[in-house]
Amino acid sequence: MSAMTLLLQGIACVAIGYLLGNLSPSYLLGKRKGYDVRRDGSGNAGATNAFILLGAKSFFLTTALDILKAFAAYRVCQAAFPRLSFAGTLGGTACVLGHMYPALLGFRGGKGLASLGGVVLGWSWQWFLLLLTGALLLAFATRYVCLVAPTMSVVFPACYYW
Repeated sequence: MSAMTLLLQGIACVAIGYLLGNLSPSYLLGKRKGYDVRRDGSGNAGATNAFILLGAKSFFLTTALDILKAFAAYRVCQAAFPRLSFAGTLGGTACVLGHMYPALLGFRGGKGLASLGGVVLGWSWQWFLLLLTGALLLAFATRYVCLVAPTMSVVFPACYYW
């Protein structure tokens, strides 16, 4: 495979992932109920703020959809470019970045934890369950949810590399 082909496939993976990451369930659910999650509550366009403003049902729906969009980015890129060994990872990572810095929402998105979960799920459901358990234990033990996203952002790449 030529270097140009690899480059074009990589660019396609980034575009697919980033565009999927721009889809913001918390923003859409908030707008439907009269809130702008980027201004109201914590000011974050993610699942935690959906919980604060909209309740548990919206939290679980937002979380599931954020996981699903990154999982889809991972799997679509992997299927579309099977000869590019890191296509899924590239598409999934771009999806997380699209969730955190969505052009459609003025680059003000969520923290990316649920989307990171979708990338992990695309990579390995076993690691997803293990890291989810670790994230939940950390959240309950510290009672500081904001600690979970940066911790998992370091732990997952280490696990992926290992």
